[in-house]
Amino acid sequence: MAIGLSNIDLTKLDPRNIDFSNLELNKLDPRNLDIRKSATEAGYVAVGAGVLGFQSLQQRRRSAQARFTEQSSALRTKASEAGSYVVSQVSSPATLAKSVSGQARDAVTPAYDAVSARVEPTLEQIKGIPSQVAGSIPDSVKSVPASISSTLSAGVEKVRGTINI
Repeated sequence: MAIGLSNIDLTKLDPRNIDFSNLELNKLDPRNLDIRKSATEAGYVAVGAGVLGFQSLQQRRRSAQARFTEQSSALRTKASEAGSYVVSQVSSPATLAKSVSGQARDAVTPAYDAVSARVEPTLEQIKGIPSQVAGSIPDSVKSVPASISSTLSAGVEKVRGTINI
């Protein structure tokens, strides 16, 4: 709804156009003023304004407190849900990894023991070859048994480290 400002006559607001002839100057006489009544009314107005201001502040405080309580409750709920999710995501893989690791170790240990029982004597035999045939093999071939022995030893140690034996 629009207010039409074109119909307002601004000339009536000019103090030069105000008619003071009807002004009753005797009412402005300080002898006619009741100071006690004026002070009482001013006090009532001040107290009323103070009460209204205090009530407005109380309403704003209650509204802010309600919003804070609502938001903090929602934040607590979200934090709890996030914590539960993180715990479930972290503990499940860790538990699964421990279980799988134990199962793998249990499955590999017998195979390792069997291979180790075969490799150890073979390593000893390989180490003894150079001394048995020292004169009959060329120098380039003499290092082969030592190379095989070190490779097998490194493989055994790597398997031991992997399965924690």
